Amino acid sequence: MSAHDQEEDQTLSEVQRIQMLEKSMSLNRIILLFLAILAIVSLSVSITWVLLSATGEDPTPRLQEQISALQEENAALKADLAALKDQIEPVSSELAKLRGLVQNSSAPAFQALLIEQEKSIQEFLKALKTGMYDLARMVPGSRTWLDIYGQQMDNALRQSIGRMRQLQRLKTGEETLPLN
Repeated sequence: MSAHDQEEDQTLSEVQRIQMLEKSMSLNRIILLFLAILAIVSLSVSITWVLLSATGEDPTPRLQEQISALQEENAALKADLAALKDQIEPVSSELAKLRGLVQNSSAPAFQALLIEQEKSIQEFLKALKTGMYDLARMVPGSRTWLDIYGQQMDNALRQSIGRMRQLQRLKTGEETLPLN
């Protein structure tokens, strides 16, 4: 066989020999790397096992205590939730009743009626003031009473506008200001 090996060696060029050596080396490297990783994993498992067995404690009873405590807390929370649900039902029914009362109350309708009444009063005061002006132009020497009554009409008109604004604020829920 040695003659046969020599013939094969002679037929292979140096480049082919180097390639064969590199292939065998890369295979050897992969095997060594795998063995090194296997050794590291087994070493870490062994160290973990030694550390856990060295404490001498069995973690199971402690975990059982924690589980039972969590179960008790869960039961207490479920009881609290049931109590809250029982409280929510009457409150929600009362809320529905109150909403119905507010919608059916006459306050919004009364406010709208008062706003319309104030608008009518303002229109009446404006028409009355225009009529007084026309009358004052027809009657000689009536400038003084026109000024006096005109100021009183302006004052009444301002108060009516203030009341209307107050009613509109009440209607929208804004904070109301005191009337002057």
